[in-house]
Amino acid sequence: MHKLKFFLKSKPIFFLLLPIFFVLHGFTENFHAIPFSEAFVLLLLYFAAALVIFFISWLFYRNWFKAAILSFCLMAFHFFFGAIQDFLKKNFDDAFITRYSFLLGFFLVIFIILIIVLKKIRQPNPRASFFLNSLLLILLVIDSIWLITKFSSGNSAAFSVTGSKIDCDGCTKPDIYFLVFDEYASSLALKEQWNYDNGDLDSFLAEKGFRILAGSKSNYNFTQFSIASTLNMEYLQLPDPAACTVKDYNHCAELIRDNVVCSMLRSAGYQILNHSLFDLHENPSPVHDDFLPLKTKLITSQTFLSRVKKDLYYHLLAGKFEISWLSKDLIYSTYNNNQKTINATMQIAGDSSSAARFVYSHIEMPHPPFYYQGNNKEENEQKLLAEQQLPTINSYLGYIPRTNLVIKEIVNKIIDQAKKPVVIILLGDHGFRTEQPQQFYFRNLNAVYLSSKNYSGFYDSITNVNEFRVLLNNLFNTKLTLARDSTVFLRDKKS
Repeated sequence: MHKLKFFLKSKPIFFLLLPIFFVLHGFTENFHAIPFSEAFVLLLLYFAAALVIFFISWLFYRNWFKAAILSFCLMAFHFFFGAIQDFLKKNFDDAFITRYSFLLGFFLVIFIILIIVLKKIRQPNPRASFFLNSLLLILLVIDSIWLITKFSSGNSAAFSVTGSKIDCDGCTKPDIYFLVFDEYASSLALKEQWNYDNGDLDSFLAEKGFRILAGSKSNYNFTQFSIASTLNMEYLQLPDPAACTVKDYNHCAELIRDNVVCSMLRSAGYQILNHSLFDLHENPSPVHDDFLPLKTKLITSQTFLSRVKKDLYYHLLAGKFEISWLSKDLIYSTYNNNQKTINATMQIAGDSSSAARFVYSHIEMPHPPFYYQGNNKEENEQKLLAEQQLPTINSYLGYIPRTNLVIKEIVNKIIDQAKKPVVIILLGDHGFRTEQPQQFYFRNLNAVYLSSKNYSGFYDSITNVNEFRVLLNNLFNTKLTLARDSTVFLRDKKS
């Protein structure tokens, strides 16, 4: 015991224990949603950052304790900046002390004072090392016990839809293409709300043999929630739909990954091919849009750099503070992801396979940024950025012709290259969500193609929660009862 106490007093390891605690706590809190490998990579990055800061501080102070204290304070500022900012916003509304112009200046002064004070004192009190080391070790033990209990309890995210397995020995198993075009409103909504004629797409789909479900609606107005509900064929249990939190988004990620539709299709021998924004079980998303592993954003969303990127990145991408190489990368990341998904879907459609396949492709069109206006590519990067933050209906409608061209190319490829029966679910996860009454947020594109031309069960006013219930009943006689058709308007929780 005496040796342990001496070690905790004499060895300032608290600056390394802090990133371990931060990542472990976030990983445990978001268990099932973050792969261990990605959390480990994040930990290594934070470890490296802490060591670099420590080494630079040691060169300045030539003292291990002083270097450890400064490193600890800088890392703590990064980790807990979001929590501090949220506390100030909650208690002081939009007062000047909540703004970056104050916060950045305030903390800069604090760190300058800290650097000077550490330089002047001869030796920090070893009791500070003992306290910080002990506190972090206790927190690590608590989180470790919490992690063990979560690991033992298994995954509680899954739904239990009646008939969770498909018994269809000898039945026809067509390839199923689930094509989600993000924020695509129904033609009826486009006509009623903005007098936009989308007859070109409707005529194409009708000619190909699609059944257009003109009165369709999504159940939720946020993508993650809509997809989680659609693929689990159930409504979500949300604590407060008017104040959605990071935990709610995390829960949706769990539900999408271990969804009921894919589970049922696997039981029938289907191969699952994922070209979406989300992980599926044993089929991770091929899309990555950041230097850090994508799923660890559930841990890093409250950090200083994440907050600055979220709130201030526009100023780095446009105007006098623009960083050109950074702006190009970020502005066109969605475009590049879309092209990757489109190309992969087209390739799958052209490949022959004896195994039945379920292909989930999620394309962020006509969702902003609006890279095309008609057939002309938008070159005004400032406009792309501005309309990503506040989309306008004119730019949205101008992006639809390009989106329709992509839909036609994919549909033609699937149907023309098909060597066995196919099903195509062409779906908007929700409608357009700006400059219109709330009810139009849900009115989405919905068209179904079956090689058999048997559209039994599909009805005009269907909502997404029943899409796969009807399809599985149609294909495999699963006898799933239909859920009620209704909508839930979601809002994010304000900080």
